[in-house]
Amino acid sequence: MDSNHQSNYKLSKTEKKFLRKQIKAKHTLLRHEGIETVSYATQSLVVANGGLGNGVSRNQLLPVLEKCGLVDALLMPPNKPYSFARYRTTEESKRAYVTLNGKEVVDDLGQKITLYLNFVEKVQWKELRPQALPPGLMVVEEIISSEEEKMLLESVDWTEDTDNQNSQKSLKHRRVKHFGYEFHYENNNVDKDKPLSGGLPDICESFLEKWLRKGYIKHKPDQMTINQYEPGQGIPAHIDTHSAFEDEIVSLSLGSEIGCDRSQNLVDICRERQFQAFVCDALAVPVRSGSCDACISIAVIHHFATAERRVAALQEIVRLLRPGGKALIYVWAMEQEYNKQKSKYLRGNRNSQGKKEEMNSDTSVQRSLVEQMRDMGSRDSASSVPRINDSQEGGCNSRQVSNSKLPVHVNRTSFYSQDVLVPWHLKGNPDKGKPVEPFGPIGSQDPSPVFHRYYHVFREGELEGACRTVSDVRILQSYYDQGNWCVILQKA
Repeated sequence: MDSNHQSNYKLSKTEKKFLRKQIKAKHTLLRHEGIETVSYATQSLVVANGGLGNGVSRNQLLPVLEKCGLVDALLMPPNKPYSFARYRTTEESKRAYVTLNGKEVVDDLGQKITLYLNFVEKVQWKELRPQALPPGLMVVEEIISSEEEKMLLESVDWTEDTDNQNSQKSLKHRRVKHFGYEFHYENNNVDKDKPLSGGLPDICESFLEKWLRKGYIKHKPDQMTINQYEPGQGIPAHIDTHSAFEDEIVSLSLGSEIGCDRSQNLVDICRERQFQAFVCDALAVPVRSGSCDACISIAVIHHFATAERRVAALQEIVRLLRPGGKALIYVWAMEQEYNKQKSKYLRGNRNSQGKKEEMNSDTSVQRSLVEQMRDMGSRDSASSVPRINDSQEGGCNSRQVSNSKLPVHVNRTSFYSQDVLVPWHLKGNPDKGKPVEPFGPIGSQDPSPVFHRYYHVFREGELEGACRTVSDVRILQSYYDQGNWCVILQKA
């Protein structure tokens, strides 16, 4: 081989440095995480440095990966410096391997991070599961019923009573109530010579007896501390003391339901009613993986404008569930008339009784909008609808959608397209009874009181099919309920 031909195969200093970094990342993943890469092309890639532990979010990484092809799944284990990407085809993953290896992305803090990609035979789901419990720790699910939980919560009296010998205090992040012995936070101990009168509450006796019989505890406790955390407070990071107690310590969590929404106003309403709730994105819920017994998603996933984002929302729900945990998911159905029965949504149309002409006029408006879409060269709503950005999904003023290709749905009528904008009237709108003009009155200078929200209404089997693309779940039930498609799934 001549020197000129040999020079074509010489690596530059930059290329050599990149190759060393890639090999190092490969060995680090194997040594510390047990992730074994392969030398041949597969559909799945492990992306070193592209993880939540590096400050790289899903919203930052996914668009980079999607430039190389359709990403079936993006798995980002919590606190790990890597992620897994699975492409629809091997050709697409090869393109990503060539294009993105050595590519720089900017993390949440504005720091540049270099990505290193390697092929893996399959996504390492097992490594994402919770680690084994520490020696001596026992977790008993559903140790009390929901009725017993309600009874226990109602039995705790937080009113100030100077005659009550059970010590009660208000601390920085919570209120506490002691029974049997008072726990002193100034020295993290109890005074065994000064027991509190009354002992433990009588309501605890039956539970303790049952736990003794089942072998959960070996001795009845003689001290109890009740901690009450107000909604939104949370439990700060801390290390509990154990020296003040004997070998057995029992912790019982009650009333720990929590909700989240993108709307600050809805969250505020929850808090006013003493429910725990916070604002967040359904694609990135700031809750530890595997920490939820159950998740409920009602009328959320149908607001995401692409199939990939809808699947990503399902994956996020599954991430939150513990193994064995269940999720209930509701989405709006395109079939508002099913098995020859109209949904409540259609039956709620006041014009439907004795005013068929007016209803036909409404539906003809929507058909006209659909026909306009077809005139623009579209026959299928899924193929014609452009990507909708986050601000559009969240709801925008009707004047701001005048250039949209999406049809505006006529309320209380059947759907004629899967991807639509649905008018929402502001509370207290004096014109609510008037017919809705899809994009506001032509030539009017007054801001329209109508908002339009994006919806993807699901066809029969579509939600179930999306759930089946998520690994480590099994579908327990799939059914139709009053104009909604519903799925109950369980994490393996």
